[in-house]
Amino acid sequence: MGYSVGSNAGHGLGQKFSKGAIIGLKGPLKDFGKEKYSVSSHVERLFLFSSGSGRDALSDFVTNLCHEYLLKFTQNFTKKYLTSEQAQLFHIRRVRFDYNLGRWIDDKFYLPKHQFQHILLTPKNLLTQSVPWINRPELFERFGDMLISMEDQHLRNSVNEFLRQKLSPPPNHPVNKQFTPTKKDVKYAYELAIENWPDLANYYIMIKEDNGEEAKELSKMKVTRAGDLFRDRILLFVSRHLHDLGFYETEVTNIQKLMNVFSKAISVGGRELFIKDGHLIDGLNAEDVKLVCTLAWWGDGNKKRSIPQFKFVYDHRSLMNLESTIVDNKKEAAIVITTDRPRKSTTDYFLKQREITNWNVVSITGNPAEETNVESVFISYTKADEIWAKWIGEVLVQAGYQVTVQYKDFLPGSNFVNKMDFAIKNTDRTIAVLSREYLNSECAAAEWQAAFIDDPLSESRKLVPLRIEKVKVKGLLGSIVYADLFGLSEESATAMLLGALGGENRPTSLLVNEKFPGSDSGNNLYQEYLEHVPKHIEKNETVESPQQRMIVADRIMKLSTSQLNMLVFGLNPPENEIPPLNASAKDRASALIAWIAGANVKFEMLQSLISTLEN
Repeated sequence: MGYSVGSNAGHGLGQKFSKGAIIGLKGPLKDFGKEKYSVSSHVERLFLFSSGSGRDALSDFVTNLCHEYLLKFTQNFTKKYLTSEQAQLFHIRRVRFDYNLGRWIDDKFYLPKHQFQHILLTPKNLLTQSVPWINRPELFERFGDMLISMEDQHLRNSVNEFLRQKLSPPPNHPVNKQFTPTKKDVKYAYELAIENWPDLANYYIMIKEDNGEEAKELSKMKVTRAGDLFRDRILLFVSRHLHDLGFYETEVTNIQKLMNVFSKAISVGGRELFIKDGHLIDGLNAEDVKLVCTLAWWGDGNKKRSIPQFKFVYDHRSLMNLESTIVDNKKEAAIVITTDRPRKSTTDYFLKQREITNWNVVSITGNPAEETNVESVFISYTKADEIWAKWIGEVLVQAGYQVTVQYKDFLPGSNFVNKMDFAIKNTDRTIAVLSREYLNSECAAAEWQAAFIDDPLSESRKLVPLRIEKVKVKGLLGSIVYADLFGLSEESATAMLLGALGGENRPTSLLVNEKFPGSDSGNNLYQEYLEHVPKHIEKNETVESPQQRMIVADRIMKLSTSQLNMLVFGLNPPENEIPPLNASAKDRASALIAWIAGANVKFEMLQSLISTLEN
């Protein structure tokens, strides 16, 4: 009997749980209710000895324990608040266990119904965090802490000797080569230790109980967040926006009109749904957004209303993930929800390139006239590089930015100095288009210096230098990390430009059909590298040797800024793992090396990518 979002039927706990539970009941759980090591009784202790028992199994187990209580609680609620159309009498199997008869007892209860199934309600004070406070994976993570906390020195020595034997090098391992056991081997050794000395789990419980209040606070926080996101905000959104716009009066089969009204409601009321204190709600993910939108769409209970797919684009990775869903669902209607206007424009253009017309794209920033994080850009350049300034401006306009640039905004007869000063002070970023002419121009120097003075430590990244040819940047301007647009294909240069401005690890690739000023020879400079970038990053199960890691680290540290950017682009580490493009090359390289070591990226593949860049 399992319980989940979609059904109240499941496969139950199974043999793995039974075997693990028997180990516990014969060992440390003999004192259950009269614990010597811990302050309280923890039913989760049963699950520490079962490799196949995770949070779902624990949920099933606890639901079985209090099944009758939940049924009575739900029945009382149903009789008090629901109509006869919303509920019915259900025959429920295995309500309670009769210890005298030695069997389960069935019963009947008046419960809410959904299609042909009954619904169980849960009091809020029974809810807990999704990951149990006491759990098997963390038991192994804190194995070292447990050994240190043991007062029983004989037990500690026995366990340490056992682990030393289990994790020692195999007989055929070279004597002069360091041996590092795999994570899989370490975990298996810990499992055997727990099986041999079940009392080890009690020391883990003691460590956890030292921070027991934290468990209550986390659970309370998660329950509060769920109530805020999945109830309070939806009720406000439905009453304040969907009702007022006539969404629930629209013909249920008119999917396009429904999508247009819903999208308009999101554009106006998106802040109320997903923004808190000026930022996205902590931990908000695509599944949260999908559930919130689904609940609002069916807010009047009419399930006959045609429903589109709901997508959430919140970073470059989620935008790229759209491509895989488009292949199978191109003909189905969808609403794509984005975090800001620039990302909305990027997504719009992305879908336009793929000729998708039945997907609505909407941003959750609220009123379109309101400001977003980075919205306005001033492009500083010399007359000789105007073709580059025009191309950069077109790319940024397509991506949703407001662009101020001399060739279209500084009209004849206007005061150039006043116009330039106003543009720099009233835009979020100043892009310096670096070339030989630019670095030799006194007027250009005045422009970038004005932006530099506003943000001398680059904390706000007010000044973003972009090289369009290979020039040496010295002095104060040289202290700011630049990105290279030359020597790239148009697609890669576009990605590098958007990444430099947005500061993401892997810039979103955006195709622009304007004339690209890069040279024909330069367009192919990184083409070999791009062809070598694999679709999937290969990983090893075993950690590479220290010598191999040092070789990779040394080669990465010697890469130029542009080469390093391309390596990050190719490896595509998770969001926020690598500092943005404005950080120093040393910091980015160090972070990349640390990520590579932790992710166990395949050594041979790394060597191949680095060699291609070096060549």
